[in-house]
Amino acid sequence: MRKQSEKKDVIRSVRMTEEEDQNIVCLAKQRKQSVSAYMVEQSMHPGHGMRPELLVRIQNLLNTAVRIEGKLEPEALNEMRKEANDIWSLLK
Repeated sequence: MRKQSEKKDVIRSVRMTEEEDQNIVCLAKQRKQSVSAYMVEQSMHPGHGMRPELLVRIQNLLNTAVRIEGKLEPEALNEMRKEANDIWSLLK
């Protein structure tokens, strides 16, 4: 059960065109979010794309880089490249 402070009890209606709705639904699906969560996130953190899950992925990538520093492990470097590419694709 959620804490009282975590309960979402405000409901807003939003007017938009069919095309805008389709775009929002598509973007929410790409980010594996509900439409409501996507709209709240975009209004609270507009225009920068630095969502909490993205920040966690960046931090994990940096932690991995520190762990393999000086070891030059090919598998780890390939994994880091893949993760960096995934992160950059989210920022586009």
